[in-house]
Amino acid sequence: MKLRCRLYVDESGDHTYHEIQDLTKRYLCLLGCIIKGEIYRTSFQPKLEQLKQKHFPHNPDEPVILHRSDIINKRGPFWRLRNPVNEKAFNRDLLSFLEEQDYTTISIVIDKRTHIERYQEAAFHPYHYCLVAMLERYCGWLHFHNAEGDVLAESRGGTEDRQLKAAYRRTYNDGTQFRGPSFFQSVLTSKEIKLKSKNSNIAGLQIADLWLIL
Repeated sequence: MKLRCRLYVDESGDHTYHEIQDLTKRYLCLLGCIIKGEIYRTSFQPKLEQLKQKHFPHNPDEPVILHRSDIINKRGPFWRLRNPVNEKAFNRDLLSFLEEQDYTTISIVIDKRTHIERYQEAAFHPYHYCLVAMLERYCGWLHFHNAEGDVLAESRGGTEDRQLKAAYRRTYNDGTQFRGPSFFQSVLTSKEIKLKSKNSNIAGLQIADLWLIL
């Protein structure tokens, strides 16, 4: 039986070509965390919940969602981080968690200004460009490790989600410039990308989000 894995995907930056002269909007990064299914079930997810309960006690029916902008700005349940002692303890435990867990990260960054200047009307949608590049690397990792898996990304809304599903489906069905369809179909367990909101309390998505500030 092949090893089962999942790729959790989150993004940082603007996914449009608007205001790309602005350095804060010029780049888009897609971050993926590959986690083995058994490790996720027995260690990754439960230990992350323990970490959150330790530093941000809460009712499990109303889970705390680790979100980088809220943590940086110490909003919502992260008001406790306004205390330097609490912040130092949380940072220490979070870094220990990231060091101890078994997972692999993939990071894809696109310079949107350079891309559109080079390809003009033929330029790819930035998010979809990064997704295809990430799928090539993820599937290469799966082949190397004799594994198979699927992909779960953060939902971004109706139109964006439909477009993202279509981009994934094209890659699965048609392949890319560098890889044929069988390269993807032989290791991906689903023809469709899975999408979940950040409020779904998905541990893999939260860590993918946090890696974008490390």
